[in-house]
Amino acid sequence: MKKLFLAAACLALSATTASATLYSCSVQEQGSRSGWVPPTVLVAVRDDGVVFVSDPIGAAIAGEPAEAAVLNDSGQSLSVRWQVRGALSATNQYAHFFYTAIIDKNRGSIRVRAKPKGYSNQFNGTGRCQVGEIPS
Repeated sequence: MKKLFLAAACLALSATTASATLYSCSVQEQGSRSGWVPPTVLVAVRDDGVVFVSDPIGAAIAGEPAEAAVLNDSGQSLSVRWQVRGALSATNQYAHFFYTAIIDKNRGSIRVRAKPKGYSNQFNGTGRCQVGEIPS
C-alpha cells in the first residue's frame, strides 16, 4: 500500500520539473481509536514550494494526493494542512475533515491532528518519519 501512495505522489509531482523532498511517516493514533488518523502520511515538498499529502483516508475518498497549505516551514519543523471531504463514518455520517501535520525535521517525528468540521472533537496521532527525495 505504501508503494501505491508513493506512486501517486510521484505522479502528482511529475507534472513539473521540480524535485521534491519526501517525508514518509508512520503514525499511531493516540487515545480512543476512531480510525480517522491515517497510519501512513506522505508529505512531498517540491522545490517550488508546492506541497502534496497522500494518506490512505484521502486516497480512498479522493483517489489522489491532496495539495496542502504550508502553515510553517523552518529549519526545525514543517507544518501543513489539508482537507478530506466526503468521509463516511461507520454510522453512515458524512464528514469534512481538516488534517494538520507537524514534522520535527531534527527528530524525525510527526504529530497529526484530524478535526471534523462542525464538531468539537479531534483525533491525534504521533509517529516517525523518514526523509528522502523524489528526483525531477
